Amino acid sequence: MPPPDLKIRNIALFLDFDGTLAPIVSDPAIAKVPTRTLQVLERLKRTLFGAVAIVSGRSITELDRLLSPLHLPIAGVHGTERRSCDGQITRCSIDEHLLFDITRLIDEFVRARPGLIMEQKSGSVTLHYRQSPTFQQECEQFAGRLVNFDRRIGLLRGKMVFEFKLVIEQRPTPSRRSWRSRRSSEEHRSSPVTT
Repeated sequence: MPPPDLKIRNIALFLDFDGTLAPIVSDPAIAKVPTRTLQVLERLKRTLFGAVAIVSGRSITELDRLLSPLHLPIAGVHGTERRSCDGQITRCSIDEHLLFDITRLIDEFVRARPGLIMEQKSGSVTLHYRQSPTFQQECEQFAGRLVNFDRRIGLLRGKMVFEFKLVIEQRPTPSRRSWRSRRSSEEHRSSPVTT
């Protein structure tokens, strides 16, 4: 038997961005949503009484730019920031010092390897190796060392990409020390992240 007809008022769409609304490209900065896709999204928004949302690793600001003139509910940076149907935006608090540390380390790693791309976001940092797949193994090893540096760093693996997202913990966490002081006290016991 065919499934029963769906009632429009009972349908909500949650759509990914890269690879769904915009084709995967070598550099995330040049991604673009086809005009026809934007027209379809606008029609879906009207048909579903606004029940169309975007769920993405990109930030709300970036998604708004790419989806303009559409203004949709969004879960950006993998849920770290969210905009509801009424336009209210909420953002999770993160350790800005830890984000600065991992951004600097990834930047140093990328600068030493032509073709790698670092993408900064409000609650995560992404390492792309699509343009230089020969660095895949080095990227994997680097990613493993980096997430072992602090338990609040979560690793998301994508297609030729590693994303380092700061995990939001509900329980208190031990006071953090700087990367430099932690490295100097532990380097005799383990291999630190190196570029």
